[in-house]
Amino acid sequence: MKRLWFAVVFLVVAGSLSTIEVISVQNDYYDFIDTVDRARLAVMNSDYEKADKISEKMKEDWYEKEKHLNYFLEHSSLDEVGTEIAGLTDYTDDLSRNEFLSVTDKIKRQFASLYRSELPYGENIF
Repeated sequence: MKRLWFAVVFLVVAGSLSTIEVISVQNDYYDFIDTVDRARLAVMNSDYEKADKISEKMKEDWYEKEKHLNYFLEHSSLDEVGTEIAGLTDYTDDLSRNEFLSVTDKIKRQFASLYRSELPYGENIF
């Protein structure tokens, strides 16, 4: 009977930690996607100064969140996203508009892939 209680407590703790992980990654995912969308909108409206400020803020936020996300996600994928975010401010001018939009699309795809990899789907579990 003692083993059964231990197993139940262990499953509850493991389930709780998994739920916290998914919710944490989900919140970070939506925050960064919202920020990327605001930067894209600024570039589409030719407000490059605003896009530069948003991109710089995103870079600062990324360095803080990356430490937290390293506990949950694959490090090499996070490094790729970090590299793209760090270089985003290089494209906040009229001549690099298409590159900026391309890089933000890539960032969004990478974030979506990271987020989907954390969801409790059968393909992620087995």
